[in-house]
Amino acid sequence: MLAFVTTVFSEAVNFVLYIFVCLTLMKPRFSFGARVLSCGLTILCSCGAVAVLTLLGSGMAALTLLPLIAYLPFSICAFIISEGSLFEAAAACSIAALTALIVKLFKKIMLSLFSQLFSGVVFDIVVALMVLILAAAESFIVSRYVRKPFEVCTGSDVKSRMLVLIPAAALSLMIFVNLNSLPSTMTLIIILMIVVSFFVITSRLFIYSAKIAAADENEKKLFESLNLQRKNFEQLSQNVDSERVYRHDMRHHLKVLSGMAQQSKSAEILEYIENLNDTAELCTPEIFCKNPAINAVISEYINRAKNNGCRIEYKIFIPEELPFELPDVCIILSNALENALNACEKSPEDKRYVKFLADFSDDRKLKISVRNSCLGTVEIDADGLPVVEARTDGHGIGLRSVKKTVEKYNGFIYCSCENGEFLFCAEVFRNPNGSSQSSKKTEQKLKCSKALPALLTSFVCAIGLLNFSPETASALSDIFSVDIKTLSYGWGDNVFNAQYPEFSGDNSEKLNQAAEDFISEARENFQKYALQKYEGYVAEDAGYRIIINDRKYLSARFYATINAGGSMEYSRCVVLDKESGEVLALSDLFDENYNYIEEISAEVLSQMEFGVQYMGANYFIPGGIWSDDECFKEISPDQEFYLNSDGKLVIVFDEYTVAPGTEGSPEFVMPDEIFRYNGN
Repeated sequence: MLAFVTTVFSEAVNFVLYIFVCLTLMKPRFSFGARVLSCGLTILCSCGAVAVLTLLGSGMAALTLLPLIAYLPFSICAFIISEGSLFEAAAACSIAALTALIVKLFKKIMLSLFSQLFSGVVFDIVVALMVLILAAAESFIVSRYVRKPFEVCTGSDVKSRMLVLIPAAALSLMIFVNLNSLPSTMTLIIILMIVVSFFVITSRLFIYSAKIAAADENEKKLFESLNLQRKNFEQLSQNVDSERVYRHDMRHHLKVLSGMAQQSKSAEILEYIENLNDTAELCTPEIFCKNPAINAVISEYINRAKNNGCRIEYKIFIPEELPFELPDVCIILSNALENALNACEKSPEDKRYVKFLADFSDDRKLKISVRNSCLGTVEIDADGLPVVEARTDGHGIGLRSVKKTVEKYNGFIYCSCENGEFLFCAEVFRNPNGSSQSSKKTEQKLKCSKALPALLTSFVCAIGLLNFSPETASALSDIFSVDIKTLSYGWGDNVFNAQYPEFSGDNSEKLNQAAEDFISEARENFQKYALQKYEGYVAEDAGYRIIINDRKYLSARFYATINAGGSMEYSRCVVLDKESGEVLALSDLFDENYNYIEEISAEVLSQMEFGVQYMGANYFIPGGIWSDDECFKEISPDQEFYLNSDGKLVIVFDEYTVAPGTEGSPEFVMPDEIFRYNGN
């Protein structure tokens, strides 16, 4: 009886492993509830068939017929609830069959080799546990190393999809093994080696094919970026030639204007000047940002929008250097703007508009936001992407590929369509350990070549300065030294990365405690979101920035960004008074009788209103769409703040507290009449 129970347990583990691999590799088509209902009914029917056969005294026959009464029905069900083709479903089922067959062969070999040496309850339990451990290991390998390459291959061109035919032979191998009921131990070992080889070869083929597909995609991105830069260069060259001609003809224009002025022809003069202004505008090249590649992309689409009669508003804060691969950034921009302009062309001409934001001003994340007029409604699929008809003009790589590019940097995409307006928002995050990967080797070489001379020079200067200036030595003793500590861990697609300081010096204990408290809070938030089992991944990056470290104050800001189906940024600030050794609250900066809450709140509200009226910002203030409960009223007594490098007070709010997520974590610099630290 126990042997039959352990056999049933092993077969159940095999079947669960098969189900897990199939559902992991196949892309779902219906809602989660519909998938659970379909799979549950199929599994229930299979279990019912096995139970009926067992009650009729044909328990071993039921186990023998499992491929027909369990595996085959579930394979059909998995194909129905997935959105892939028959080839993709066959590939997923074949890989699942390989993994289940490896476990089954392993169990048979164990029983064949050791059943005569060991027997009894303990041996059966040990074999069952080893089967369970092997199944868990295979599940981890498939989900960690096979799933993503499989998705890339099945989502690429027809040549890559032909790879799904390779593991199909594993299914026939499984049937062959089931037909040979009493093979020898050596035959079982050989068959196991063949099956494992099939699994390894298939997995490696998918991985290498995914790399090839990614390389082809990067080549397309680079080609498109270079093509846009070429067009932009040609336009700039034409502008230069036009400007040269314009300057050459300017003296003739001045003579004409002088003659008109002598004849008092005011109307003709104004018309002539207006024509000259139009010509001057054509000669002036538009520079939207300092990065040439991104400027070329933006110029292309802004000019196209103007030519199509589309009203366009833009805010661009992009530096010359970015810690991301330029083809990736260009392709995100071009796809977002391309889709926006295509949607605008379908709208009435008087209602066409595009509002575009590209911002990397905080040096930590790149935010790209595009709002455009949209005729009708747009359906958003389960991945958060719009459901659109396939393009036939060959331009762009599609939002799904853009999503993969964004996820490469632990970013996210958000799309919505409300009240005739479509919103595309993407955020990508820089590596918390430094700038772009491509510059690391160069930086290391520069550091190595300059490290020794710089060290010697610094040592000599420091000794001389301390000997000749006691005041300087006293001042330096008040400045903290900082060591950088890192903390990284994760499982699956869930990753936590943090950098935080360890201070050395007088009263450093309170600073270190503040840093540890923030890291503990960040870890708790990460674990909370990870345990809620978001679809996809949960990632959190935490870091810090020391703003002031002088004789009187140390001002630092700790920040973290958590990504879990969306992005949320929060921060904690610490200001240490070195004279008292106390971490200051906001109230400690002001006299007891000064109503700092009212004064600061009024200034914050004034800056919010100015930003909404003149800068296109969006805050929770009266007069808009926000309710009274949502609107900002006043700061809290323990409001987050820091002192910036200019000695000014900066009030900090977490994301979503006083503004929508598009505004990030708002900061407001207070004027000198409220507070200013002169640094002396």
